[in-house]
Amino acid sequence: MIRHTVNGIRDNNIHLLRECYISKAEDIYDLGFGNLNEEIVTEIPMILPEIKALGQYHDSAGEMCLRNEIAKYVSKKANKYIFPNQLMVTNGATFAINILAIYLNRFRNLKKLLLQEPAYDTAINIFNNYGYVLSSWKYPFNLEDLNVFDVAYLSFSFHNPSGMCFDVETEKKAKNYLLSNGAYLIEDDPYYFLHTDNRTLYLPDSDNYFYIGSFSKNLNPSLRIGYIYSSEESIKELIILQKYLISHPNIVSQVSLYNFLINNDIYSIEYNKAKILQERRSHFEKYIATEVKSIFSTFEFNGFYYWGSIDIDFKEKLISNFIENGLFILPGDIYFYKPIKRFFFRISISNLDKIKIKEVSTLLNFLLENILRSH
Repeated sequence: MIRHTVNGIRDNNIHLLRECYISKAEDIYDLGFGNLNEEIVTEIPMILPEIKALGQYHDSAGEMCLRNEIAKYVSKKANKYIFPNQLMVTNGATFAINILAIYLNRFRNLKKLLLQEPAYDTAINIFNNYGYVLSSWKYPFNLEDLNVFDVAYLSFSFHNPSGMCFDVETEKKAKNYLLSNGAYLIEDDPYYFLHTDNRTLYLPDSDNYFYIGSFSKNLNPSLRIGYIYSSEESIKELIILQKYLISHPNIVSQVSLYNFLINNDIYSIEYNKAKILQERRSHFEKYIATEVKSIFSTFEFNGFYYWGSIDIDFKEKLISNFIENGLFILPGDIYFYKPIKRFFFRISISNLDKIKIKEVSTLLNFLLENILRSH
């Protein structure tokens, strides 16, 4: 599927990408977006319940039946009991980020925000829109390098766009360090299901901690169902704000997801999808030349994305060469809140079958080896 607009991309060459969409909409390889192709996305029937679901306004926190199922789901991941009243359902993870940005800025009067560098582009846009002063936490993410800030927005599992994954102990230390020093922490975690090693999700008990989960990557993105976990007191305040903003989350998606969860084994589905993605990555990495691998920051199994960089002087050449050869990539400029001195880019082969993966690998080797020889 080809997207004909790219929202929020702060790049002077974006008109080239738009031309790429228009001129090559039928034959382009879309390496820009991380999703599994349509035959692997879980089908979830849209249920129109006969009860009063469609004839009235509903619970601003989300339907209790669904929150019960999400509580069971999160409890199993975290190996601790989660109460439904510690959860609020949202219209997707993006809205969860948005409502937390409003809440922490307007209700808690927080202004200084820490981001990983690079960071999720939509989150950068949201926090900028609400007037946060941004600072960055850079690899290798040493705790002593943390700057003065009020709230941190971080991802610890299969980070977008870099794909980086914290080990369990470093993740725990980072969360505890932030919260013990009085900071607020938003953890955005749509890719946790890609762990296939029975890793335990660490959820600190704190009014200052907010965990964002989603059913887009693991089940179906069209549902637009996410959720926030926090203390009961913090969730109560978020529910009031959500009621003011949208009344309540989409009821049809909620009931459809609820019916799916009680009639299917979500854990097996997640495991199978993670294995499919891992197989596609292995297939891709088998064909990528060793020299080309050096462009990417990490090449172990790291989720949906590969994160590459080249000298800034080759930026226009790389973009134009990719467009001419029918490859769409996402320029990395959007994942930084201030100008950078290298050209970064993100690719994903998650929605390609084995035949297309081999074709894309051949093209990437040809184009990127030419760039490397130009250095």
